Amino acid sequence: MSMNEDRVYYIYKDQFQKLRVDFVKLMDDIKSFLDAALSNGLLTYSHKESIISERDSNDQKRRLHEILGKKLPDESRKFVSALETSNHNKILELLDDPSVYPMKFKLHGRVILINNVKFPVGSNYNERLGSEKDVEGITKLFKAFNFDVQLYSNKTAEEMEGIIEKASQESTAREDCFVMFLMSHGVRGSIIGTDGKELSYSTINDALKKRSPLKDKPKLIYVNTYQFKHEKDNVPKGTDVSSTKENTCRSETQVKVDAECSSAVEKLYMSMNEDRVYYIYKDQFQKLRVDFVKLMDDIKSFLDAALSNGLLTYSHKESIMSERDSNDQKRRLHEILELYMSMNDDQVYYIYKDQFQKLLVDFVKLMDDIKSFLDEALSNGLLTDSNKESIMSERDSNDQKRRLHEILGKKLPDGSRKFVSDLEKSNHKEILELLDDPSVYPMKFKPHGRVILINNVKFPVGSKYNEKLGSEKDVEGIRELFKAFNFDVQLYSNKTAEEMKRIIEKASQESTAREDCFVMFLMSHGVRGSIIGTDGKELSYSTINTILKESYELKDKPKLIYVNTCQAYFEKEDVAQYFNVADLHVTFATVPESFAYRSRKKGSLFIISLLKVYENNKSKCDISSLSVKINSQVSKECKEINMDQISSCYSTFKRKVILRATDSLFSFSH
Repeated sequence: MSMNEDRVYYIYKDQFQKLRVDFVKLMDDIKSFLDAALSNGLLTYSHKESIISERDSNDQKRRLHEILGKKLPDESRKFVSALETSNHNKILELLDDPSVYPMKFKLHGRVILINNVKFPVGSNYNERLGSEKDVEGITKLFKAFNFDVQLYSNKTAEEMEGIIEKASQESTAREDCFVMFLMSHGVRGSIIGTDGKELSYSTINDALKKRSPLKDKPKLIYVNTYQFKHEKDNVPKGTDVSSTKENTCRSETQVKVDAECSSAVEKLYMSMNEDRVYYIYKDQFQKLRVDFVKLMDDIKSFLDAALSNGLLTYSHKESIMSERDSNDQKRRLHEILELYMSMNDDQVYYIYKDQFQKLLVDFVKLMDDIKSFLDEALSNGLLTDSNKESIMSERDSNDQKRRLHEILGKKLPDGSRKFVSDLEKSNHKEILELLDDPSVYPMKFKPHGRVILINNVKFPVGSKYNEKLGSEKDVEGIRELFKAFNFDVQLYSNKTAEEMKRIIEKASQESTAREDCFVMFLMSHGVRGSIIGTDGKELSYSTINTILKESYELKDKPKLIYVNTCQAYFEKEDVAQYFNVADLHVTFATVPESFAYRSRKKGSLFIISLLKVYENNKSKCDISSLSVKINSQVSKECKEINMDQISSCYSTFKRKVILRATDSLFSFSH
């Protein structure tokens, strides 16, 4: 009944190729399948002859798999029909990837595209000229994605609400996905109608939440509006995932800066003559930051001198001068100089095998002085004489480089520091630059940074907040996991709202010159928009956001925040739970107006889920992409206890954060 014209099973070649072993195992009646495939035109008699000519039955199935792979995805419908007719439902089940929302209908669904252009003359809202280009691009793109695009132009707030209400009530029995674009003027918490009135995101959220046709369907909402703070302070907020207008110049040049900061300690001297050397130590220099900024009254002259003697490079200068404020330029200079002093045992260049393997072609191209590199690699013990003999036994120079690449791959990541040193000394800086993936935040220090772990367990007797029994399991798991990820875990237990605030302020002010990433876990009771201290008082997320946003030390560093609290509805209406800091990824245990569940024996379902997902991907833990798996795992854990909980995340990352665990340090115990 489902195999009518409205539904298409899109089975793609790469998806089907992965199922070869299972396909051979489960294709238990190849003759029936061939009859069905001949009947509906999926295969021809010449195909059948080619398959049957194989003597071994498994070889016949492999040949069938090969032929079918060439028919996909165009013949997906016929393939599925033949599987159903020949009673191979187990193979059908394999074709549905449980980690992916199914996209099987000919039209995957609707795109509700609301675009407001014209507003009342004399109002605060100008005509949105140029938005027709947005509409044109969205329509073209989503039609290519097999969606039905429905455009609604110039609608009042009430009309927009009516459109969304109607769209959310329509049947989705023949749809895979729901998409909506909201394009207009806006204020924080609301979109503006053409009558100048507001439609709040919380109203839109309610419309989507209470309508059963959209339940269990993926819903993609794109909001193209301003999110300026409203003159009212009581605007409820549903979602804030936008990046802020932060200066991104520094992050773009940071890769080059870090790559050139290895063996520069001996270069850091002032007015050196042959008889005297000033040894300036990192901890000594850190304390002088305020005075350094105050007394560095001619930064341009200093930069000229530093460029002249090789202390700094032009990429350093670009990074410094990209700061608009003169004091920020001085702070950036101080940070780079401090980084030079700490580039000894504190920094490790972790270059991983999979990362290095991808660079084979460029490595061969750029390794223009293999003899110099080999001399350096032999000198510091990265390579042995037998390694060198093996490399030089290759007659062709490119084959020598390929052999070198192969041997180096086996030395990584343990030999990363020596490898980087050899590249620098043999003047292969172009290869060094390749090792810094611009799409990934660098993870080079040992440890990568701090984990601020705040866990409130005990609350006032007689208050409405019970003791959080079982949270010690969460602490144990987090500590074990992030130590394996090379982080320094700092635990703070049973803190009041004011104490939590001071801890976060202090952590945000400490130097991150030797840190790649900042992590914070907030675990306590909570209400929507706030975490609860052990004194029963609230610390709002907006306060935490302000602390993070104003931190110079955390600027351009990836920040991972995990909030394991309930978000139960609170009687106040002026709750603002905003995180609008750049380079931030916040994961909540649950969505607003919902509870987060915990087992006394095992710990919180959210932390259990997070640890399971990260453990299963510990060799390459891509934080952003794993958020979906955490959501799925939380839902799965809750179904086992007949409860309803779903985690959520907001991100302003500009790159990926990838963590990698040391196997010997981590053994999952939840």
